[in-house]
Amino acid sequence: MRYKGVRFCVFTLTVFKFVNGYLMTKSPPRYVDDYDNSVHSKGKFLCLFLGICSLSYHQVSTARPGLDLVYQWKQLEFDYQSEYDRQADIDMEIFIPGQPAPIDTDVYYAANSKESKVFVTIPRFQSGIPLTLGTVTDKMYKGNPVIAPYPSWSWHRSPKTCATERIVSVYRVMGQPVHSYEIPSRLLEPRSILVTPVIDIRDKQCEDTFVYIADCQTYSIIVHNAREGTFWKASDKTMYPYPNYGTFNIDGDSFDLMDGVLGMAVEPYSPGKDRRLFYHAMSSPTENFVYTSDLRNQSIFMHDPESSPHLFHVQDAVKEVMDGILPKKSRKIYEAQYDTFVKWCCQRKLENVNEDVLLVFFAEKSKTLSSSTLWAHYSMLKTMLNVKRNIDVSKFYKLSAFLKRKSEGYKPKKAKVLSLDQIDKFLLEAPDKDFLMVKTYRGERRTQSAAEAIDKNGVMYYGLMSDMKIACWNTKGEYGDRLYSDIVASDSVTLQFASGVKVVKNLKGAQELWIMTSRFQKVATDTLSSSETNFRIVAGKVDDLLFGTSCKGKKHITGGTAGGGYGLISTPRG
Repeated sequence: MRYKGVRFCVFTLTVFKFVNGYLMTKSPPRYVDDYDNSVHSKGKFLCLFLGICSLSYHQVSTARPGLDLVYQWKQLEFDYQSEYDRQADIDMEIFIPGQPAPIDTDVYYAANSKESKVFVTIPRFQSGIPLTLGTVTDKMYKGNPVIAPYPSWSWHRSPKTCATERIVSVYRVMGQPVHSYEIPSRLLEPRSILVTPVIDIRDKQCEDTFVYIADCQTYSIIVHNAREGTFWKASDKTMYPYPNYGTFNIDGDSFDLMDGVLGMAVEPYSPGKDRRLFYHAMSSPTENFVYTSDLRNQSIFMHDPESSPHLFHVQDAVKEVMDGILPKKSRKIYEAQYDTFVKWCCQRKLENVNEDVLLVFFAEKSKTLSSSTLWAHYSMLKTMLNVKRNIDVSKFYKLSAFLKRKSEGYKPKKAKVLSLDQIDKFLLEAPDKDFLMVKTYRGERRTQSAAEAIDKNGVMYYGLMSDMKIACWNTKGEYGDRLYSDIVASDSVTLQFASGVKVVKNLKGAQELWIMTSRFQKVATDTLSSSETNFRIVAGKVDDLLFGTSCKGKKHITGGTAGGGYGLISTPRG
């Protein structure tokens, strides 16, 4: 199997709608696994493409029941109208049997079970891939479940012509197109490959929606504001691959893959609380996060995607402390004041924040606000600028002199929050035995990981490549800490390369874990054999999987989740 250069005419975000609703596509002390680092460089440079993203939150764990086999393939087969049509595509090399390799899966449960669907995505990295998105049918072809094009063949034909109806990168899939935007070319490079899109819905009407899309080859995250139809890019060194983790060793095969940011998952939405987007480079041992309030602020990254490294590193620790200090109501007020200032700057096309900018801002404010309110706004904005942009407003003496003149004798009440100096003293000097606090994610994996997902209770699930296991981590604790991390599934045959991870809510409200696995190491080394089982979809009930693990939270049911199951398939197919 020879991998040729891939030509993407344009990257597109497409949303579909079903008639009957929406498919939301809205351990050891320090290590979560053990890994033999003596791997050998071999194979080809590839990049994973994870096509469908579920907005459902993920949760997994294998204790007793484990993950059940739902589908398996030796090679992918597609739903042609006739054998003649299949052969015609083969003759034109539109379909090269044995070439397509699935990379992700998702599930839609319909009230009418006959309309339920299991989606599969297939990256078009080379010729011979007839479709990039399909649904698994109940048909079989030579022992392989047949995949039908979704929504129809017309969306997949002639990809090089860049037809209006086409699928290149899909993040939500439904029945009828309702939202489509093309990503601006200025945000892309010839080597760009967009993967694992994550959807952040901020309201019940799905109007305030953002999409975060990893570009694993330019080491950046593209942000899309669906309401405004705008895009921007954020980059940071934590999105780069680690050279020491560029060689993969899976079931005796080795290959090189220097992928940057790929695994991404957003924690459950909680009104009044900032939301974290967790992410990691595939070829790396670490887990990172950034607050979505920062990613959603276009003004920060408008002129330079790498303008704010502090948002991705040390400042997170300070912000963790601030979130713990400020009551929920106060956090909203502080963030609202900061947002007001940011909008004011954007309206005036001000790129940098300095003392002169703040003088003009508060001069305008002083025309309508009393001196006491002016001081309150100053205090809140001073704190937020310190946390958000590492700007020490307390050194702006002209600004403080201006506010003092406006107050004329007014003495503000003592703030009921800690100053940055007090916070620093607390972080650096307070004994851990008295004030234990998570500062950074010190725990690391000893092997690579691709996709990840978070369930509604904040438990993350992800695959461990060399170990062929599925791990869980309760995001309320330290990454890799045995008190919060565990292994939920382990199988050296069925879990060789977990490239797609989803948590889906079934018709009875129970969460399920669905995983796409493959012998990707055989794809990467051109040794894939169609006489052997190469691709699988496995699934299990989250509460059953988490039973007895360190990841289990108080809100998880203890075993035996009521019916509903992944009733799409009663017995393994293929």
